[in-house]
Amino acid sequence: MLRIRAKISNAKKFLGKKGEKYDYEKMTLPEKQIEYKTNLNEHLQELSINPDDNLDSRWNKITGAIHKTAEETFGKASKKQPND
Repeated sequence: MLRIRAKISNAKKFLGKKGEKYDYEKMTLPEKQIEYKTNLNEHLQELSINPDDNLDSRWNKITGAIHKTAEETFGKASKKQPND
């Protein structure tokens, strides 16, 4: 006996922000790496993380600082156009 199952895509179920892609070519440059490290240290020192905050809020602040620094330093990657 043969069974056929249809698989429905879950791609549209997950709404929200897609993963941000940064310009990876700039990430390989040594001067950009040093700039990223110094800017990240500055952003992390500016954060006000209270010990009373729950783990999720502390994590969101840290990841926000990382993404903000990466976007300022490297910039967003341009989307490639598909070939016709």
